[in-house]
Amino acid sequence: KKTLDQLDEKPISLTIDRHATHCLKILPQYFEPIVMGLKTFEIRSNDRSYRVNDILRFVEYDPDRNEYTGRECLRRVVYIYKGPLLIPNYVVLGMEEM
Repeated sequence: KKTLDQLDEKPISLTIDRHATHCLKILPQYFEPIVMGLKTFEIRSNDRSYRVNDILRFVEYDPDRNEYTGRECLRRVVYIYKGPLLIPNYVVLGMEEM
């Protein structure tokens, strides 16, 4: 397990077949509902130019211990909402299990 200080904080994206895989740090209280299938959306800054069919690789991070837990899950972006109801440059990413 790596601590936050040991990680490169630059956004991580890998393009495969014109779609990207984005590695996203996520807190346990948001990670668990995704894993359970209860949370099918994510609100994020659109700093990575998300597209439909991109892969989101969620990596659980425990801020109390200042380290990653080792738990991860993958979701595919199926819908992107960019609209006036959001903070500028934020999106709602609709997602499904892979």
